[in-house]
Amino acid sequence: NNGNDGALTSWSVGIEALSNKQVEVLGDLRVQGDLVFTGKGQAKLLRLQTAASAPAKCDNSMTGLIWFSTVDQILYVCAGGKYHKLANIGPPGSTKDNPGASCLAIKQADNKVVDGLYWIKPAGQTVQAWCDMTTDGGGWTLVSSVHEDNIGAKCNAGDKWSSTKGNSSNLPAGDGNWQNTNTFGGVTGAAKDDFKSQAYFELKAKDVMLYHVPNGTDVSQYRAKALLRYHTNNGFLTQYGGTLYSLFKNHFPIKFGGACNDKGPAVPVVWDKGSNGGIDALLSPNTKAESTPGYVQFRVFNHEKACLAVCPGIRYDGCNTEHGCIGGGGWFPEGAPKQCGDFSAWDWDGYGTGKSWSATKALTEATVFFLYR
Repeated sequence: NNGNDGALTSWSVGIEALSNKQVEVLGDLRVQGDLVFTGKGQAKLLRLQTAASAPAKCDNSMTGLIWFSTVDQILYVCAGGKYHKLANIGPPGSTKDNPGASCLAIKQADNKVVDGLYWIKPAGQTVQAWCDMTTDGGGWTLVSSVHEDNIGAKCNAGDKWSSTKGNSSNLPAGDGNWQNTNTFGGVTGAAKDDFKSQAYFELKAKDVMLYHVPNGTDVSQYRAKALLRYHTNNGFLTQYGGTLYSLFKNHFPIKFGGACNDKGPAVPVVWDKGSNGGIDALLSPNTKAESTPGYVQFRVFNHEKACLAVCPGIRYDGCNTEHGCIGGGGWFPEGAPKQCGDFSAWDWDGYGTGKSWSATKALTEATVFFLYR
């Protein structure tokens, strides 16, 4: 009708950049309707602003502002006077807000991931984990480490995997950390101090892998610098609840008083770095004579009924288990307190001598890592 004469029903603006120059808009570019990018038959990309922190204060005038955090790897949108997380970018595990269930789950989601730090949420709480994404297809989660900081101290504050309160018949189970839900240490310092993650008791697994990592090794070099690496591949953990925590708590408790012939499971291992001969060369000569390499064994006793938690790399056939196994309870009668500690009596005939009942210095000064898959 006459009232609409001259009305503009549609319009467009064509903007063409000469040569390869970009078009720059100074100030706000406000579009009501669709904003479409085309060119020579293929869609053009829209890149949002990136920044380490919010590029502007979020108030009513900024409602709808979207930006990408280069720190969190997350999109944020301004609404209601504050920024909200809009989306996680990257594979599961790349941010605390986008954790994977485990290192294996992260590997299965993105086969290109590499060894390093990731975020996982095996149960209640999100935790940072170090993942071996290489060995035997990857997907291994570091859950704990046994670090002997001072073998001569004999069950001092650093011996969390035996007793931090000294050698005493009143402490038959020691601190009990093999079979409780305490946590301590940090994943980035696992080669510098004892470490126990929530994943130790929350993450269900089938197999374990052990590293022997020189003390003080940086997190970026855990796998590369390890003296030895070996893993089980028969799914033995499923028989014992899927964790070392349940294996010890419900099946083979760590506590003084057992007989030498009462031995826990000895599980064959596959060597990823090292060999049967390699572990034998690092053990004390007498330990080598009464053990079999190529295994990891759990919960053994010695002649005096003292309890040891793990025999790394070997099956202990004899009864002098204190010279080749680690961790345990808090009461070691023979030569008390000479056998008490995370690496028990590895220094019986001198520190790092590699003679008689003493392990070599290289083995004594290497932290034992435990990984699940």
